[in-house]
Amino acid sequence: EGKKPERITEVTTGFNFARNVPRLDTSVAYQVQGVFFDKMHDADRVFHQLDANSRIDLARDRLFLDLFGVYDQTNVDPAGKFTFTNLASTGNLTDVAISGASPNLALSIGDNVAGELRYSYTRVNYADPDFQDSDERAAHFSLANSAKREGVSWSIDYLQDRFDYQAPSSNSEVEFKTFQAELGHWVGPTVRLFTTQGLEPNYALLAASLPTAASGTATSGGLD
Repeated sequence: EGKKPERITEVTTGFNFARNVPRLDTSVAYQVQGVFFDKMHDADRVFHQLDANSRIDLARDRLFLDLFGVYDQTNVDPAGKFTFTNLASTGNLTDVAISGASPNLALSIGDNVAGELRYSYTRVNYADPDFQDSDERAAHFSLANSAKREGVSWSIDYLQDRFDYQAPSSNSEVEFKTFQAELGHWVGPTVRLFTTQGLEPNYALLAASLPTAASGTATSGGLD
C-alpha cells in the first residue's frame, strides 16, 4: 500500500556444455542475468550463475572422483525479506561460491550386496564479509542387499559430517554422527515389511551449545 508500480527488465544469456566419454562425464551451465529498474537505477544488478560438475572413473566401475562447483545467490538473513528470484529488490541477497570434491568407492559382495564408501570435502564462500565461510568434511558408508527382492533384507548406513565455520575470532566446529540399520522381509515381489533403528545426535542439546561469532568456542555432537 502506498507503493508505486515499477517496471523491471530482465536480460539473460549463457551457455550449456556437456561431454560424456568413456570414464568421464562433465557438464557446465553458465548464465549471466541483468536486472534493470526504470526508476530505481541504484537497484540495477548483474548476477552470475554457474553449475559445473564432473565424474571421473579412476578405476573402471569401482573408484570414482566427483568434482563440482556452484556460483549463485542466496538469502542472507532467514528472518528477513525472502525471495526465490533475483527480480525482487529485498536487500537480503548475497553471492555464494560452493566447490567440492568427493572420491568414492563402489562396494559389491556377490550378486546381491552393494554399497558405497565416500569421502566429501565442500568449501562455501560468501561475498558478504559478515557471513561465515565454512568447510564441510563428510565420510559416508552404506551397504545393503538391495538387489535381492525375496527373503530377508538388510542395510546399514553410517555418516560422519563435520562443519568448520570461519568465525571472526577463531574456527568453530560442529560435528554430526548418525548410524542407521534396517532389517526387513519380502512378503511378495512388491511388498516388504521392515524396521529401522539408529542413533543420531541430540540436536536440541547441540543447538543450545553452538558457538556464537563472538565466543569463537568449538563444540561437537556425538552419538546418543
